[in-house]
Amino acid sequence: LDVNTCFFGRAGPLTLAGQGQQGLPGADFNGDKSFAHVEGWTRVGDSVLWGLDFAEAGNVEVVLTMAVPRGAEGSRLKVALGSESVTVDTVATGNSPVALQRLQFTVSAPGLTELVVTAESIRDRK
Repeated sequence: LDVNTCFFGRAGPLTLAGQGQQGLPGADFNGDKSFAHVEGWTRVGDSVLWGLDFAEAGNVEVVLTMAVPRGAEGSRLKVALGSESVTVDTVATGNSPVALQRLQFTVSAPGLTELVVTAESIRDRK
């Protein structure tokens, strides 16, 4: 999954930005453009989500990859897959995206579910 196939949880400051890899699925949703990241995380409750359709139950690993500017470390995100959720405290990575966390979830039944990343707290970068 990448930002080109996500939706925003509510109207607000989040936007797709940066030049992403060409030829990835989802470009048709974005005017045939590919984006690299989501920016504008300024409000508690801001979220991005992906709709997923699992063919079978089982274990799933979600790798949370992001760039966290110096001064924004310590912001808290909630990552939820269906009814399971994990809280992640961010660390400074600079401007380059890195794999912050590898999160394990269990999909209990086949079918549709959502993966949602929500800002629970935003540390001021000033």
